[in-house]
Amino acid sequence: HNEILKNQKETSLFSSSKKEIINSKIEDLMEQLKNISIICIGSRGDFQPYLALAVKLKERGYNVRILTNVAYKKYTEEFDIEHVTLGEENIETFVKENPDLVEAMSNGDAGNIFKVIAKKNIRQASNDCNAFLKEMTNHPPDILVIGSLADYFMYYAKYVLGINTFHVKLQAHICTDDYAPMGIPVLPNKGHYDIMLKMMEGFYNGMKPFDDAMEAMGRQRLSEVFSKETFIKNSRNFLHGQPEEKVAVCQSSLFKRVLAPGSNENLSFVGPCILNSDKQKHGKIFFGGEQTQEKVEAFINLDPENKPVYCGWGSMVCKSPAIMVELVVKALQLSGERGVVLGGFAELSLDVLKEHNPDDEELISYAEKNVLFLDKASHESLFPLMKCVVHHGGAGTT
Repeated sequence: HNEILKNQKETSLFSSSKKEIINSKIEDLMEQLKNISIICIGSRGDFQPYLALAVKLKERGYNVRILTNVAYKKYTEEFDIEHVTLGEENIETFVKENPDLVEAMSNGDAGNIFKVIAKKNIRQASNDCNAFLKEMTNHPPDILVIGSLADYFMYYAKYVLGINTFHVKLQAHICTDDYAPMGIPVLPNKGHYDIMLKMMEGFYNGMKPFDDAMEAMGRQRLSEVFSKETFIKNSRNFLHGQPEEKVAVCQSSLFKRVLAPGSNENLSFVGPCILNSDKQKHGKIFFGGEQTQEKVEAFINLDPENKPVYCGWGSMVCKSPAIMVELVVKALQLSGERGVVLGGFAELSLDVLKEHNPDDEELISYAEKNVLFLDKASHESLFPLMKCVVHHGGAGTT
């Protein structure tokens, strides 16, 4: 496959007949690899790009299935993609209602966020592993595309089940002398690099509940064929921008020289995976549909010379919905701006503002006249209409 693609890049050196032969080989290969499964775990931002990828693959004639959280079943089916539940605990409810996670997000405490997620993994490991094995047995894919937070299943599919895998990442965590990812400070003597390696070691240890679940079902443990040493070696290579196998990163190729300078050809920055605006406009469940678009247009037309500011937290819940909605409306009031506020996982709304600020008539009045609250919206359609965009910095949806 790689050799065919390599030859394709060099077609300028060949005659037209040679090009036809190469293209024919590629078409034959694509015919052989018709069944593609995509696995991704996490919040909406960890899911939506892979839904876009699935839709495009289906348009190209592939049979596509997505293994992801139960919260996204209705969204997947709206776009006529086969959904397989991997994670029966609704992620949207978990993020909004788990007090330890809400506190950790409010304080920016990454360590405790990982601890809460680790506890969740322990609870779900058995069900997730069972669902994964059942799917791989009943619907074995020609290629398993690995998305966010699904590394254990990538390694298990590859090293235990012998399934072809391809890693599609939303961002690349590369370390250089003067750059560190994930908000980690750049430290002397590449101390930030050591922190990343320590995190990778913790990630490998965190796969143990899944191995325990596999063993309880009479299956081989991943650790028997994929050692920590091998994992750390692969992680070290990736942190240096030198992955041994092909990896696609859903960021613009313009970013590669900044975020991954000196990286090898195996690391490809291919651009974001985005559902086009027409599909977003008609996505009633996922994007609010044409009715939401009409609300936005009507709100803008009330004062067309004064464009609103978009504000949204996506999947983040900071302290409480009451505090968040008061914060955003007061910020708009103090700056004299109109605003479009997306409810997100916190379900921010005018009703939440009224419930928790019943005596602040001035604030409520300002919100009623100058703020449009939306449950869902198409960012592709909405953002160009805004004066500016204030968002939580999620890797997937924004």
